[in-house]
Amino acid sequence: MMITLEDYRTTLCGKVFISYGDMSQVEKELIDTSYKIFKDRLADLSAAEDRVKSLETQLKNAKELNKDLLKENQELKKKKEG
Repeated sequence: MMITLEDYRTTLCGKVFISYGDMSQVEKELIDTSYKIFKDRLADLSAAEDRVKSLETQLKNAKELNKDLLKENQELKKKKEG
């Protein structure tokens, strides 16, 4: 869920008990800049989450492959011994 700039402004203004319209230009720029930083960090977190999911899938596949190879190795040993 993406938070809009307007929602972000409303939330921050609610925390400091002032309306966005009553803020100075510098205060407004600080809020808008912090929103841009927030969006960038959120995008970074989303990308990191996607990477973790990808790595989890790769790990699962590697474990399955390892399991299959161990089973195959045991079967070859049995054939060799028997």
